[in-house]
Amino acid sequence: MKTLKYWFLLISLLVSLITKSDGTELMVKTSEIKKVTVFLNGAQLSRTCSLSVPAGNTDVVISNLSSKIEESSLQVKATGDVIIMSVKLRTNYLDKRQNTFDRKQLEAQLKAINKQEKEHKMLKAVYEGEQGVLLANQNLGSETEGFTAKQLQEIVEYHHTKLLDIRSKILELDLQLESLQEQISTLTKQLNESANVEKSPINELVVSISAKKECTTTFLVEYYINDAHWVPFYDARVEDVNKPIELSRKAQVYQNTGEDWDKVQLTLSSANPQLSGSKPELYPTNIDFVAAEPMRNMVLQSQAMDDSEDLQIKEDVKVQKSSSNIKGRSTDFMVKPSAMRLDFVIENPYTIPSDNKPYTVAIGQLSIPAIYEYQIVPKLDPSAFIVARITNWDQYDLLDGTVNLYFQQTYIGKTFLNTKQVTDTLGFSLGRDPFIVTTRKSIKEFSSDETIGSDRKLLRNWEITVRNTKRTPVTITLEDQVPISQSRDVDVYVYETGGATYNPKTGKLTWNFTLEPSSSKQFTFKYRVKYPKSKGTYTE
Repeated sequence: MKTLKYWFLLISLLVSLITKSDGTELMVKTSEIKKVTVFLNGAQLSRTCSLSVPAGNTDVVISNLSSKIEESSLQVKATGDVIIMSVKLRTNYLDKRQNTFDRKQLEAQLKAINKQEKEHKMLKAVYEGEQGVLLANQNLGSETEGFTAKQLQEIVEYHHTKLLDIRSKILELDLQLESLQEQISTLTKQLNESANVEKSPINELVVSISAKKECTTTFLVEYYINDAHWVPFYDARVEDVNKPIELSRKAQVYQNTGEDWDKVQLTLSSANPQLSGSKPELYPTNIDFVAAEPMRNMVLQSQAMDDSEDLQIKEDVKVQKSSSNIKGRSTDFMVKPSAMRLDFVIENPYTIPSDNKPYTVAIGQLSIPAIYEYQIVPKLDPSAFIVARITNWDQYDLLDGTVNLYFQQTYIGKTFLNTKQVTDTLGFSLGRDPFIVTTRKSIKEFSSDETIGSDRKLLRNWEITVRNTKRTPVTITLEDQVPISQSRDVDVYVYETGGATYNPKTGKLTWNFTLEPSSSKQFTFKYRVKYPKSKGTYTE
């Protein structure tokens, strides 16, 4: 009887909650995240919620939303013969959100390891029982009467072999149990830590609707939320200098929105909604003489800049134009260029928990033709460095990011892709090639060091030899230098450049040439340095 009374009170309470005093019905529904567009800062989420609504006015409460929603970005649409009267976002402090995504995985791991531990303990108990039987029967005493010496030897050897085998298995199980117990301890600590994390409040969306008749409707809820971003990066792989660069586009996606994204359709956008869309305003720039500053006859005053800019106005505004005509092989993604952004639509669904950890998303693959050349600076390093150059790289809609470099399936390091550079050629260093051998030496018979009067004259003659031991021709850029005078007391005269392009401002010598297989080339350059002998010594 008490049970029936309890259920009656509970049903009455629920009816009073579902029906408001003004006759409007209250329906509580959950929704699913279907689409997420992650920006360089922030993300836009799209949720859907389908339900049947009665005729008349109804308040639909869409629950379990993040507390970090930008309310001004909230948009709600409904299908069917339904009119949305009002939309209100409110915070529910009673029902708090707990991130159970990782916790469920941890609990599953802990359950599996606990099962292994029990199985190992059962097996160990069996071995210990066998060991106890053997130990109890190893003392034969008077029972040895009637056994021959050979039989006794066989019994002793059997006990020895069997005990050794059992104890080895027990030792192995003990080591495995120790490892399992360490894993159990680690997982238990992690679970306890996640249980102690303060639960965050949740938001609820109250949508007041009006329907002329009973119908089924689907709500589409879209909103912007902070605490999410993505960082582009690349894997550049080169198998051979005669093949194109295989460039893998990737992204590290971070989110700490309070909502787990479970198998969502993901779009990565280069847009930044936090940037202001308002045009900047120019203010008058006034120039006048100020007598209060005798060291500066003229100062610049501007309402649009700080005084610390020191008489300079710098403008560096660049709009990067994207192109949808992407050459090369492209898979797994679609690029949607717009006036100010690039959107990469990922075909496969992704799951990204709300834990602010990086999750790698594969965007797609590009096969990009490249020009390969070898660069050598023998004064600093005799090695030949392979450099891959991509021309007209802006057609591939690349973004700034780290590039992981692989040459012939070997990781050789990292570089950074800077798309803000003004040149139309992009270069990657692919490491050293030991099959290009370079030597640099001073020709002693044509070098001298002499003092004439108050001056000292140094004559230097350098010889560089480059040898190609590969079976294919290579294009090489060779660089060296002569000193540059920084004083009128020091005179530098270049006698010979060896056919190099000489830059007198930097002193750099550059040779560009093609070296055939199993061949070599020599280059010489010669210069003189003259300076007062009392002013120091030049040693190079």
